[in-house]
Amino acid sequence: MKDVIPLKNPKIDFLSIILSTAGFGLMLYGFSNIGNKGWGDIIVITNIFAGTLISALPNKLLVHASAVINMFKQVAGFLGSAVEKTVAV
Repeated sequence: MKDVIPLKNPKIDFLSIILSTAGFGLMLYGFSNIGNKGWGDIIVITNIFAGTLISALPNKLLVHASAVINMFKQVAGFLGSAVEKTVAV
């Protein structure tokens, strides 16, 4: 039978694997400490927050890095032109 979809050889993104593993590990550690320390403990809150943030990095920032860089360039250009107009007045 003939292949309908051409085969692709995707590259493994090791940074995403490491960040995802670390993020989910921190979240797991935070959630497992709730029983001993409670929801109000700073270690529990910090681990859950940091794990969520680190787990989201590969999906949002690394995949869309060019879009984020372009956004910052546009904001910098807008702010630069606004400063120039303010100084010129």
